[in-house]
Amino acid sequence: MKKSNIIVAAALVASFGLVGCGGGGGGSSSESASTTTVQGTAVDPELVGSIVCLDNDNNGICDGVSVKTNMDGNYSITVNTSDIEEGATLLVKGGYDRVTKMPFVGTMTAMINENSDLAKQMITPLTTLVYERAMAVPETMEEAQQEVADLLGLTYDEVQANMLELTNNAALKAAMAMQQAAELAAEGNDTRAFYRAMATGMMPQGQSADFLDEGEAQSDLAVLMAAIADSNLSGAEELRVKYFVQAMDAMNTVVDSELYAMGVEKMQEMISAMDYDEIQTKLNNILSNISGFVDTMMVTSPEQVEVFVTEHLLAAAGVSQDIIDQVAPIIIANAEITVDTSFDMMITIIENNETVIKIQLEAVPMSSTDAQAQYDAMIAQLQAMKAEFEPAS
Repeated sequence: MKKSNIIVAAALVASFGLVGCGGGGGGSSSESASTTTVQGTAVDPELVGSIVCLDNDNNGICDGVSVKTNMDGNYSITVNTSDIEEGATLLVKGGYDRVTKMPFVGTMTAMINENSDLAKQMITPLTTLVYERAMAVPETMEEAQQEVADLLGLTYDEVQANMLELTNNAALKAAMAMQQAAELAAEGNDTRAFYRAMATGMMPQGQSADFLDEGEAQSDLAVLMAAIADSNLSGAEELRVKYFVQAMDAMNTVVDSELYAMGVEKMQEMISAMDYDEIQTKLNNILSNISGFVDTMMVTSPEQVEVFVTEHLLAAAGVSQDIIDQVAPIIIANAEITVDTSFDMMITIIENNETVIKIQLEAVPMSSTDAQAQYDAMIAQLQAMKAEFEPAS
């Protein structure tokens, strides 16, 4: 069954379809007559140490072959040529975001496009929405891709590109808006329901989702996400998504992609921590609150980048906040921290400053555990994250 047919068939049986679409460009790399190498990048921004696997049945379950993305988010996976011809899907899950340093939540997907460059098969929130759109209507991947492009104000090709390589950062902003909102709305790590709701909300006249007025289709991402939150979510999750949508709109003037990603992550973290009453109060006073909130969240200088990366790497490894508060200033004062600083690099930095770090831990005891034990535990936590997420070079 070719892709155009498998999409229709899958749409008739799927309750919450998995996500994605193919890449763009020209040429493929075949290892033999029966296998083909598919390569690309998982971007949210780039995902490090994530599992990329094949889903032949479009049911969200890996079907055997899987690989890990490298430090740049790139993957290379060898699949049967017949699987591509029948519409196999690539899934990505796990790992962590190269820029924000936080573990990736949920699942993204992309259907392998046999007619395009198999060395540039992106897996992103945008390809996720394209696939969900094609499943929900149903329609061809090409039609779904154009509709997603129209919704987001992008070109057809930008939907399938590596968002971080585009001069226009509108694709990155749209992708991060969707993924972070999906995480705020998700139960556990399941982000697929939010993408499916967006896909059905995009439906053309005569096929509107039940949370929209009859015959209405949403043509603005912010309005669409707010409508989903209003009709498909309840309680704090609804308010978190609505507040996040307002904050994202206020961040549109930020140009630098990496600083934007950091700011969005900080914003999502703060909104996630808000209780129902706090979010409701802020939403009721949105015009007076949102500007100051966004200013507080934005990462705009090299000094703020160092603080953000150091604290997020340690937090992602499970280091407690009281120890982070003591250790981070020492790390920042004695090393150059950049977006590309990894768990491995952080271990080296800490080991190079072992004496002064242990003196600080000893001077301000956070528990009955002595400074040496606290130091050893921190190194062990970072080493565990390195082993889990960072592929061997």
